[in-house]
Amino acid sequence: MDAQALDAKDFPTNEESEKGFAQAEANGETMDDSEETTNTVSVETSKPVVEFDKVDVKDLGIRKDFRRIPVPPHRMTPLRNTWETIVKAIVDHMKLQVRMNTKRKCVELRNSDATEDANAVQKAYDFVKAFMVGFEVQDAIAMLRLDDLYVETFEVKDVKNLHGEHLSRCIGRIAGEKGKTK
Repeated sequence: MDAQALDAKDFPTNEESEKGFAQAEANGETMDDSEETTNTVSVETSKPVVEFDKVDVKDLGIRKDFRRIPVPPHRMTPLRNTWETIVKAIVDHMKLQVRMNTKRKCVELRNSDATEDANAVQKAYDFVKAFMVGFEVQDAIAMLRLDDLYVETFEVKDVKNLHGEHLSRCIGRIAGEKGKTK
């Protein structure tokens, strides 16, 4: 049967369909699965409803977080010279625990019970990583204080395989004179 051949008279009205349901129930007939059915579910409320108190963030506690930042050999001496400043910034501002693992040659960070910010370990990681890349301590401390400050780095060798003077010239062109990029 075509869709265009159907008329409104071919479809039963609401009154007719209700009469058909009433007759089917009276005869004990059930509906086929192909027809649409409406199921209703009644819920008994014999069990008491449990209500919980509101959870405070301090009650949850901050999960233990741990980061390890490797120290390149050329940054070991500057790290040793400015270690007190770095530790003071991390411990005072972020309330984290920090230590230098000399065997692995890395700085290790973890949160403590006094840590208030959930992102404190990540911020301190970015701060130490910026120092390892070559930023001054005072410039890197800005990463602890500002929320939307990030440092992205890349290796020139990942982009183009250069060696010797060619690599130095490429880095010089990217960095520019006195840090001015073009």
